[in-house]
Amino acid sequence: MITGLYPDSSWIETIRSSKNITFIPTLHMGNFLSLFKIDEILYILFEPKSTSPQQNTTPNTLLTIDEITPTVTALGDQARLTILTVLANHKELFAQEIINETGLHQSTVSRHLAVLESGDLLHVRKKGKTKYYSINKTTVEKTITFLNHIKR
Repeated sequence: MITGLYPDSSWIETIRSSKNITFIPTLHMGNFLSLFKIDEILYILFEPKSTSPQQNTTPNTLLTIDEITPTVTALGDQARLTILTVLANHKELFAQEIINETGLHQSTVSRHLAVLESGDLLHVRKKGKTKYYSINKTTVEKTITFLNHIKR
């Protein structure tokens, strides 16, 4: 399977009997194929799939439901998503900077940072008495991979 897609059954015999098939990568085809024949050449237009690492991940490297539940739970709150969005725009912030950026109360930010940390969505670096927070990109990538897998 070259394109990852299956043609309409009415084209199967034409494909099997074709001696020359030319595949043409085309943008904006989505999950559709376009087939046409000119003389003895069958042309198949398709949209190429990404070859990013998360799409090539085998199911054995996927997080289990038990492993992903704390992460997905941590994502299930608007304030936490706001904090993650702020952190995505900065390399690293400490709590007061997050408070200033979000306008959330100190206790709210502290509580949500703890949940994000327990969901393994944050890296925490201590310097003296100050904790610096940044996004754990590995967990984000694994979560995206998991969601892409169940999307199929």
